[in-house]
Amino acid sequence: MARVVFSACLPGEYEYEGECCPQCPSGNVVKNHCTDAVSTVCIPCVDNTYMDHPNGETKCLRCKICDKGAGLVTKKACTYTSNTVCDCERGSFCRSVSGKECDMCERHKTCPPGEMVKRYGTNRMDTECEKCPEGTFRNKTMSNCTKWTACASGIIIQQGTSTNDTICKTLHARKRWILFLSGLCMCALAVYIYFINDNKEKQSIQETRPFQPNSDLENHNS
Repeated sequence: MARVVFSACLPGEYEYEGECCPQCPSGNVVKNHCTDAVSTVCIPCVDNTYMDHPNGETKCLRCKICDKGAGLVTKKACTYTSNTVCDCERGSFCRSVSGKECDMCERHKTCPPGEMVKRYGTNRMDTECEKCPEGTFRNKTMSNCTKWTACASGIIIQQGTSTNDTICKTLHARKRWILFLSGLCMCALAVYIYFINDNKEKQSIQETRPFQPNSDLENHNS
């Protein structure tokens, strides 16, 4: 039987030595090409290989391995019909893209002391930082900017900065008691002086008041 040679194969076929053969489905490749007498013989892909489209290939494609050294992790495992999908690990973003896929990741930036997070990073964007507002600070152990301490003593040793809190003069317990007792004594002295002055004022009024003899005594003498 003479082989018929086609100039163009139909969709779902592939050309082999002038013959249009049926393609193998996704997840399979050709074991034996078609002939005049038999159709294409297909075999499935084995582990760690895939074929993601109908084809006339004789070998499956190798599954991609996500490069941990580049910060990549497996987002979707390879199947017989689809390749591995890699993505940046948590806490990192894509630094370099090859085609539609990321091939290099980088850890999100950590905001330095004196700055806070303006926008948290994603798997496609780095973290953005901004300076702490005036009157606040953030050191390396803190997550957010915090207001400077208001010194209870009213005495500032060192004014706060964007990276350090205000340093206040601390009064020791003994000094606090001395101040308390001093204040108490001042109050007691003020009360004492008030009563002394009040008594003196009353005594002065009595001394300056004119003498008025007893009317009953006058009547008796008369």
